Amino acid sequence: MIRNLYRFTRPVSTVDVLFVVGMPRLRREMANIRLEQAQYGDIFVVQASESESSGQSNVTYTDNGKAYLAFKTVYEMAQSGAGRSYDYVFKTNNDTFVHYANLAAYLGELTAKASGKASGKASGKASATNMFIVGQPSQSKTQPKTQSQSQPSKDGVMYGLSWDLVQWIATSPDAQTRMQGDDEKQMAAWLAASGRPIETVDSGRLVAAHPQSARRGSEDEEYREGVIGVVQCRELGQQMDAARHYYGRWLDGDGGTGGLDGTPDCGMAFGRTL
Repeated sequence: MIRNLYRFTRPVSTVDVLFVVGMPRLRREMANIRLEQAQYGDIFVVQASESESSGQSNVTYTDNGKAYLAFKTVYEMAQSGAGRSYDYVFKTNNDTFVHYANLAAYLGELTAKASGKASGKASGKASATNMFIVGQPSQSKTQPKTQSQSQPSKDGVMYGLSWDLVQWIATSPDAQTRMQGDDEKQMAAWLAASGRPIETVDSGRLVAAHPQSARRGSEDEEYREGVIGVVQCRELGQQMDAARHYYGRWLDGDGGTGGLDGTPDCGMAFGRTL
């Protein structure tokens, strides 16, 4: 279902959507993945096991290297000519509904601001640099983000990096030594190790929690217009519920039909502003 929604609703010219999958445990699972990849061309498998979780509450997700290898693979594909470079790379989990038209517009605004700030450039587009974009609806919409807040949380988040940070992660030995660990702290460790003046952009106001999520104290009780994502869609039906809110006419039969397929573990959106 997720792929079918994205294929019909994303702006094709500005956003690519790829699904990142860890090494399957069974051969028949790999066969299914290869067949799906041959049909759609939007999956890549990295040499890491899927993330693990522990505990019944305050679950800790351990990244076994999948996120690092995903960033590294995307960068190496661009360098070899097998893929293309981007202005931004976003990572989401499989409980997130992404509104790609709004995301593309938002990234275009960030790039325009970066172009305006670029010194010595009277005209032309300048890509954003050293930029970490985090959207997490549980964070305060008014309190400025501190360095300790600049790490993604397991509790409903989508985050993105400017391309130069993707390059650093892909080529830095420091990042490689931190490729495994608590998913909640991994990105913060990478950004700190880079030694760069990171510009953290809080896009929390553009990320909503699903109205039926288990989040406590969320400011998001209903769907809001203009969001780039809806997180904590714990059930597949909740993603469809979000999709019907934003694309109701199409899903109700006015503009096409879609089928159902499996739900990959992790999705990445690659934004290229034109």
